[in-house]
Formats: sequence, structure tokens, C-alpha cells
Amino acid sequence: LEGDAIRGAEGPEGEPGRGWEAAVLTVLTEGRYQPESCVCLGGGSGTMARHLSQRFPHARIRVVEGKLELVGLARAHFCSWDGWDHLDVVHGDPLDAIEEDAHRFSMGVLDCAALPGRAGIPALKDADFRVLKDTLEPGGMLILGGLGLGMARAGAKIEEGVDHLAAKARDWFETVSVYQSDGGEDKEEFLQLSDEEPQFIVLLSLADKPLWPTAFGGYSLLPRGGA
Repeated sequence: LEGDAIRGAEGPEGEPGRGWEAAVLTVLTEGRYQPESCVCLGGGSGTMARHLSQRFPHARIRVVEGKLELVGLARAHFCSWDGWDHLDVVHGDPLDAIEEDAHRFSMGVLDCAALPGRAGIPALKDADFRVLKDTLEPGGMLILGGLGLGMARAGAKIEEGVDHLAAKARDWFETVSVYQSDGGEDKEEFLQLSDEEPQFIVLLSLADKPLWPTAFGGYSLLPRGGA
């Protein structure tokens, strides 16, 4: 935990302990969507980077993390992985670091808990969306995970926050797809999160038609317009 934000969680065998990470990895499998490169923004827990590296050993993977102590904790307490020694880890604010980086990636994964915001929704401005768009290759996509965590406890209206984020993103990306958790098994139950607290994944794509299914890993696509 970092304040009220969950920055990392793993099961006893190294499986993702956060529901949105587990759901995304059900799509990122050989034969479905195979990124050639990926930048994990706020990915200091290493969970997503480790799974992607193991599934796609030839993919170029970079982690941008503002708090190196999180990396140290992950290496000490999460699943043992010798890939840490070879992982490209950049220390810095996720948005500032990628703005200064000339590399482009076919996919980005943004842990929204790593950015300033209110109750699970990052406060992204137009300049931030420009930076996120510019870090992707033509046709690339960006996954925003962890949206909505803590909003109910903070008394916030989850749907309004996600709607506003999606509406702003449509000014910068070809397609914006909003997925909402279906309920059921709560991956964060051990962290005492409510089963009734909806969570969201937002997929931003520079392609006209992203290749993702309408439902995956306990999340379902919402009609255009958001939550």
C-alpha cells in the first residue's frame, strides 16, 4: 500500500494479486495479442513486467517507477525472478520520464495508482494525454488499470470520474474502450476491498479497431460513453 493506493500484490506462486493485472494478462497471451515492446508506467512492483517478459522473451520491456523503494520491496518480498538484473528500470515520474524518452512502444501499461489524482482516478491533463500518445508507436495501445479503487470509500462517484477521463482521452486516441468489473471473485479480498466496489480498465488505442474481446478476465466492455 502507498497511502490508500495499492501499488503491488502477488499470490503465493507469484500470480497477480490485483484483479486488473490478472485480467489484462488473460488477453496478453501467445496467439492473441503479442506486443513487441512495452513500457510499464508505475510498474515498480515488477509483476506485469515479469509476466510479460516470461511470455514474450523477445519483447523490449521498460519499467518507469518514481519510487525505487517499491522496487526494492518487490525484489525482497515478491516472487523471486532473476530477470530483475536485466530489466530496464528508469527512475522518475512516469509522465516526465517518458516525455524525455525518444523510444516508442507498441504497448503501454499505466498503473493509475502511481499518478496523482482523486480516489483512484488520475488527474490527466491534455498535456499528459499528448505525452502518453507520443510514447506509442503507430497503431499502439495504452492500458489504464486500477481505476476506481478506493473511490467508494472516498465518497466519490465512480462512473462520473471514469466518464470524464474517457471523454478527454477521445480527443487524443482513435478508440477508447471502457471495461467494468463484473463482480464475482475479488482478487483484492485480502486487502479488505469491497466486492461491490466496481473497478475499471480503460484501453486507449491509436488503431481504428482494437483487437481486444468484449469481455475478459471478469471485465466487460461498456457501451460508448463510458461507465
